[in-house]
Amino acid sequence: MCTCGMFEYYKEMIMGPPSITANLPLIKTTTGHIERVNSTKLLGIHSDSNFSWQPHIEAILAKATQRLYFLKLLTRAGVPHSQLRHFYLTVIRPVIEYASPVWHHSWAILGILH
Repeated sequence: MCTCGMFEYYKEMIMGPPSITANLPLIKTTTGHIERVNSTKLLGIHSDSNFSWQPHIEAILAKATQRLYFLKLLTRAGVPHSQLRHFYLTVIRPVIEYASPVWHHSWAILGILH
């Protein structure tokens, strides 16, 4: 059974202060080393090794900005307000709120989203 290229999709991210994690050895496989990264995307959530939400916020902001621009174009084209609202609720809002209970857990506790 050939495992050629099997590990090329795996990446390692060590979370913690660089003073502790900087000298850790790379994981070795039969075909080489597993790549070590400082940030990654898992299940649509961007995270980095410093426990910062900044990469996730930047990605969501970029995605929502593109969609908001399209909403602006629809508004200028004279699309009825009911359809604009529907576009916002189905295309823009889910992008903004995706995984929000993870980074703002009190929303889930209070039931604000629904």
